[in-house]
Amino acid sequence: IKDPSAQLRCVAFRRVLGRAPSVEETRVFSAAHDRHRRVFLDDPEPAAQLIATGESARDPELDPVELATWTVLCGTVLNLDEALTKE
Repeated sequence: IKDPSAQLRCVAFRRVLGRAPSVEETRVFSAAHDRHRRVFLDDPEPAAQLIATGESARDPELDPVELATWTVLCGTVLNLDEALTKE
């Protein structure tokens, strides 16, 4: 996979769900990534607030907008029914 965002989406799905995302999930999560990234680029303050939350200090080497975007996306994967329940 040449697109680093696509590769990270695959990693998130595999680690949480034990499988690669479907074509439809890839489309939805790609659009969500782009949408959240644009929102945080337009107004970086919410991104800064989001990544300031938690016990661990953030790595100053990481771009705050990207970190906030991936925080939202990973939270979304973790909240999928498939991640929360086992049938």
